[in-house]
Amino acid sequence: VCSSDLNFLTLNSSVSPDTFLGITAGWNWQGMPTGLATPRDPFLKLARNNIARSGAFSWYGDFRVHLPITSESRQKDLWVGMQSFHYLGWDPGDAGAGLAISARYNLFGGEGRGDQWEFYGAPNVYWNILPRLAFNLMLEWGAGRPFGEDSRLLLSNGLDLEPGLNWKVSDTLLLSPYLSLPLDQTSRELSEGPFVGMTLSWQLL
Repeated sequence: VCSSDLNFLTLNSSVSPDTFLGITAGWNWQGMPTGLATPRDPFLKLARNNIARSGAFSWYGDFRVHLPITSESRQKDLWVGMQSFHYLGWDPGDAGAGLAISARYNLFGGEGRGDQWEFYGAPNVYWNILPRLAFNLMLEWGAGRPFGEDSRLLLSNGLDLEPGLNWKVSDTLLLSPYLSLPLDQTSRELSEGPFVGMTLSWQLL
């Protein structure tokens, strides 16, 4: 079992009570056994917290423009990535559920390599164990259509089951360790087996 962290640093500016502009920088950190940190392309986003809201139901959505500044993106001749991300949540109290969905289009140059279209879906359920601690269970799926291929071709990136915890350390700091268990051994991305990861959300301002 290896370990991995996915980290983001975001600066937001409010346009209205429910709408904001933001810029996000991210990096992957591989813990055991390599200890390597890999930068991710930053992105600009326009987001709205409550596109729709009714009782326990809420709908968040944003539009993102990914800026290809990393060496990996330059090697792929990526010019820009455009993504629409949405989260539908149902939060009645001590337990709830949600669905994250995303579609991204990548614009490549003549030497482009990679997926022109990327799709993502992740339903999840959670249970509050303590006031600041919740158990979360997510099923994560991704797929893509390679650049230059038949528009009907869609290749799976795998299916993963991710049990984990959401720990609200403070009003501004959230830690979410999880265990990723690959379920689909027929996808194009060969899995190295289960791994431990963690996401960190820290509101500085």
